[in-house]
Amino acid sequence: MGDGSMFFQWKGGAVAVDSSDVPSVSEVMKDVESLCTAPRGFSMWCFAKGLFTAKPEKRVVFSNIKDPGLKIGWFREEMEVE
Repeated sequence: MGDGSMFFQWKGGAVAVDSSDVPSVSEVMKDVESLCTAPRGFSMWCFAKGLFTAKPEKRVVFSNIKDPGLKIGWFREEMEVE
């Protein structure tokens, strides 16, 4: 895969993604900031920053979830797993 693709595996399967399709940390953090509200907002923001910096595949998953309520649910699940 020297063609600029990234290969991600997770419990649900695997996917190859062109590295140009992976959103930047700053792109996904803008979306996270719109979801963060007190009192849990700061802890979610801190968790998201670390997660998205370390795991680009999580940025792909997050950016493909369109519903804000589902994004928050996804974060809660990720916080329990990580």
